[in-house]
Parts: sequence; C-alpha cells; structure tokens
Amino acid sequence: MILLSAYNAPFLFALAFIISLGVLEILSLLIGASAFSHIDSSIGTHLDLATGDNLLVQALSWLHIGKLPLLVTLVLLLGSFAIIGISGQYLMISLLQAPLSAGLMALISFVLSLPTLHFIGRWLAPYLPKDESFAVSEDSFVGSMALVTQSAGQPGMSAECKIIDAYGQSHYLLIEPENSDVIFTRGERVLIIAQISAARFLASKNPWPNLL
Repeated sequence: MILLSAYNAPFLFALAFIISLGVLEILSLLIGASAFSHIDSSIGTHLDLATGDNLLVQALSWLHIGKLPLLVTLVLLLGSFAIIGISGQYLMISLLQAPLSAGLMALISFVLSLPTLHFIGRWLAPYLPKDESFAVSEDSFVGSMALVTQSAGQPGMSAECKIIDAYGQSHYLLIEPENSDVIFTRGERVLIIAQISAARFLASKNPWPNLL
C-alpha cells in the first residue's frame, strides 16, 4: 500500500487538518488566548439550557461534546477516522488485493470513529477540565452539589455527573451512591460526600430537595 495514494485522500486530509488545528491553537496561545475556549463555553452553555429529552442533545452528550475541550474532541474524531481508514485500506489490499473506494472507506471509517470517540472520551472526560484557566483540586468537589448526566449509578457501577466549580468551570465526575439500595437517575441532583480515587466519588441523595 502506498500511503499517499488517492484512496487514502480523506484520511490524509484529516491528519493534515489535525496538524492545522495544532498550529492554530499554538499561535492563538502565543497571543494570549485559546482559539477554542470561547467555543467550549458556548457549547457547554447551550447544552446546559437544552432539555435532556432532546435527541440531538443526547447524541452530542453520547459523543462527549461539551464535556471534553473542543480541540481534544476534534483530534480524537479526526485521528480515529484517519487511523481506521488507513488501516482499513491496508487490510483490504492485504485480503482482496485492492483498496475500497475512498468514499466508501471514508463512510465506514466515520461510522466506526463515532463509538471510538465515545469510549475514549468517556475514559478521558473525568481527567480533563473543560476550561483550563484555573486549576481546581479534585478534593474541593467534596461537599458540592452535582447533576447526574448518565443514569445507573449504583455500588460497583458508576454514573456520570456534572459539577460547576467556583470559577464557573464544568467538570464531569464518576459517582457511586453511599448506600447499596440507592440508584441515581439522569437529571437528579446529588451531594458529593467523599473521594474514592482520582475521578471517582461517593455521593448521596440531595438532602435539601426543597432548597436545591
């Protein structure tokens, strides 16, 4: 397989775009502002205001849009697309002695890159603040209220929640209920009561449901 062949054009373009994004971000940081920070804030605000029953919002949430910095999301998506596409063409040439058309392989790669973004993003999200303007210690989250964004929180099976710190930054944590008979549901507010590990916390039901 020749890497620079026409059948790899969509994937080479994706790699070139990743490099361009990196150059743009470096240049913007040199002048004192991230090119993506305002977009991140805007996306997070719109997703917060949108209803959780909206299918588009649920799809964006599944892809961790607004939970990861936009630059990281784009790099993960484009990188997955490029790696899957180039690897797929290599596999086709090895098995069939000929590559698939660039368009067909691009479609296959795009579809496969979406769950790849979901699973890698789910692993990364708790460790990456959306806005890195201020450093916040994880133990400062204890005693704060959080909003459950994904259901099924029960002992041994973490749920995802969103917490907003004193600087207005959004953070996504994994939580488990303090009591074994409690299950957290999407949209429920909970109280963070203890830290289990770097990104996992114990939480309890909202003790002040009429106030918060």
